[in-house]
Amino acid sequence: MVSTNLQENLLELFQEHRYQAILDKVEKDEITPAEDPQASKIVAASLFQLNKYDDCLLWCEGISPSLGGDASFASMHGAVLRRLGRMEEAEKTFRFALENHPTDPYLRNNFANLLIDRQMFKEAESILEVLIKEYPKYEDAKLNFNRLNFQKDLASPKSDNAIASSFKSDISSQKNNNQIGFSDPLADAFSDDEVRRTQGEDKESSPNSINTNSLNLDSLPERSTARELQEILLLARQTIETNPEKSLQDCKLVHKKLGAQASVYIVAGEAYIRLKLFSDAELALLNALNLGSKDASVLLNLANLASMRGDQKLSVHWLEQLAQIQPDHPQLDAVKQTLFPNGVPSESSNPFQIHKKHQSLGNFA
Repeated sequence: MVSTNLQENLLELFQEHRYQAILDKVEKDEITPAEDPQASKIVAASLFQLNKYDDCLLWCEGISPSLGGDASFASMHGAVLRRLGRMEEAEKTFRFALENHPTDPYLRNNFANLLIDRQMFKEAESILEVLIKEYPKYEDAKLNFNRLNFQKDLASPKSDNAIASSFKSDISSQKNNNQIGFSDPLADAFSDDEVRRTQGEDKESSPNSINTNSLNLDSLPERSTARELQEILLLARQTIETNPEKSLQDCKLVHKKLGAQASVYIVAGEAYIRLKLFSDAELALLNALNLGSKDASVLLNLANLASMRGDQKLSVHWLEQLAQIQPDHPQLDAVKQTLFPNGVPSESSNPFQIHKKHQSLGNFA
């Protein structure tokens, strides 16, 4: 039997998010599920955090005989089965665990998440409503409730008349704000502020605005970094519609001085969209997301870009992400109805295409 000290050490590493260190230690000490199920549960949780779901499931299967009645283990076991698409097994795992732990909030929340995937909306709704009432500060349950509403609405598409009415209202709203209507499949992914900027309605700059045509960023003092970033990116945004190449040059200048910033990649992604370099746009916006962006336009643009290249299931994922955090976003419904007027797609039409004419120079080694 492995000592409790090892379990405490692994738990400390887990709380510090040092997941690879846990795997390295366990490999060195040759820990097995049969030898120490509790330590192995931490190993499985680390693999889950690293998105190594196949390996996580192997550890879960090894732990299950010893910890099958443990609520937190069952929650993770069901979650990893869900991630691997083994929905029926995940449902059985959750239902069995809930017989023994009917009030565990994490089990109920994860089970509701699975029920949403399986379009068992009524049962998921009843679980989440009670859960949120019992735990008003349970943020993940609230996110799942938003996701539930999004998926319910997507699974019940509006009639043609309702869709037409929605578009009339949206276009009318744009005209009232002196904005042009959708000019391409991506136009509805931009926020109102972005549309105004790209159409030149906010072209007044502050008295101290920076002229990036002759800018030497190396000469700017460090104390002006935040203001410098804001002003240069504002100018870059203003030129996206008329001169996206110039916007990308401005992004290069800011990147040289400040390195990887989410806001820089957002502007670059929008410029690439205007140049119809959609693969570059998707890459830039994914980088913005990875750098911590919470900007709704990033998720909306990624949904459009994924749909354009035939990955409708990924497109739904991005819209779902926005629905979780901003269920009342004014453009969410319009984009959803534009991309999926017939409801949620059962599969992606052509998610992995080969365009040899887009091959890049250089070698990956």
